[in-house]
Amino acid sequence: MFLHNSKQMMDWSELSEKYPEVFDVKRYRACVRLKSGHVGVVDRKGNVLTKLGKFQRIEFAEHDFVRVVDEPGFYVDLRSNTLFSYLPEIKRMGSIELLLIGGFIYTRTSPVYGVRGSAPLAHPGRDYLYVSLPCDSLAEQNKWVKRMITDRHRAVCLLAGDADRYYWLYRELSDGSVVVMDDKAIFYRVVPAVREGKVTAHRKRMVQMKSVADRTMVEEMVGGIEQELAERRRRAEVEVMRQKEQERWERMKQWVGALPFRMGNKWGLKLGERMVVPPLYREISAPVGYYCAVEMLPRQWGVIALDGRVVVEPKFEEVELLPDGSALLTLFKGKTKRVQLPQSP
Repeated sequence: MFLHNSKQMMDWSELSEKYPEVFDVKRYRACVRLKSGHVGVVDRKGNVLTKLGKFQRIEFAEHDFVRVVDEPGFYVDLRSNTLFSYLPEIKRMGSIELLLIGGFIYTRTSPVYGVRGSAPLAHPGRDYLYVSLPCDSLAEQNKWVKRMITDRHRAVCLLAGDADRYYWLYRELSDGSVVVMDDKAIFYRVVPAVREGKVTAHRKRMVQMKSVADRTMVEEMVGGIEQELAERRRRAEVEVMRQKEQERWERMKQWVGALPFRMGNKWGLKLGERMVVPPLYREISAPVGYYCAVEMLPRQWGVIALDGRVVVEPKFEEVELLPDGSALLTLFKGKTKRVQLPQSP
């Protein structure tokens, strides 16, 4: 019997009464020989977690692998019960782990999925919510995968925090979430959730395909989600613009009282020693409220706000700012029009 140290021997001493040999112990698991002669991995209660053949011995390796000591030796991934001739390289993408060995990428799901290629073929989603892998062949997959996935991304999808199985990527949505399908043709929308500071996938069941005609329903549901996301983005953009405009007006309130100043042959605005509008204009009038009239070229007048934003393009013969917040614009002699200038919200 082989054990790492005396503490482990005390913790696992009862196993020696139940199993002919205990080869190795690591935290809550032990490598043992079963009474049938097979080797395997058991938990503290003696429940068999993994059962292998009648090999010489097994011992724990890194990254949840066991090494089978025999002729020839090999490694077993305890997560997927997959055999490898040597220990694969681990590629971590967020909380998702992939195995790289012999020019292939393997998942650690059960069943395992493998694809020929290297790590760059794996595509991480936003914040590593998911990782997608290309699909070499659908020949062995069920009818729903063939009908729903072949003309899409042809990709397998691994979800953060869901290490047990893989899904089929159906649609990447504009907010970084995804729609996936399992082998029972059940569709889920997958959105991020944060648990203990880590991003994990939260699945929301949408619908299960019963017939090919249901494809239209799936498309309509996905389209509805995209419309909702677009409207949410629009509302967010409007709110951002509103806040920026509010902040702009608050700044301009501080600049009321600014006066024209001249530098060379150009005019601008100053508030004390602070330059509010740089000297860009041929002439500038004293502000009326939040606005002042400016002349860019001879007889080409317009209106700017105190922050320099052009409100009326300088193309009028004359501009008169009125106390009621409007401007009287002279198009040409005798022809005028009046416009209302934006006021503080």
